[in-house]
Amino acid sequence: MIELGKLEGFISAINFNNINYLVQRHFDPSVAQRAMEILAATFKTVPLTQEILSKAIASHKNDFENAIQFHSAISCQATHLLTRNGKGYPQTALASMTPDDFLCRH
Repeated sequence: MIELGKLEGFISAINFNNINYLVQRHFDPSVAQRAMEILAATFKTVPLTQEILSKAIASHKNDFENAIQFHSAISCQATHLLTRNGKGYPQTALASMTPDDFLCRH
């Protein structure tokens, strides 16, 4: 949907190192490189700023990565946070849901 121009998508900068690590564990490094290129071309990157980091730290969440993801989404005024790990995100105006649930609704 993002590639077709129907939606605007954002990705937290911390996702690049996480995804790169996971792809390299299972595939050739060139596959990971290509994945990084596709992500960078498809999504707008939300930088990890001091403000996002401070809010994540102040949230005292057990899953610090989730706190960064949440505050990254808030910072770019996202309406949805797509995750396979819906637990750990507060119920706010920012709807957290799985990619499958999102696609079924849109």
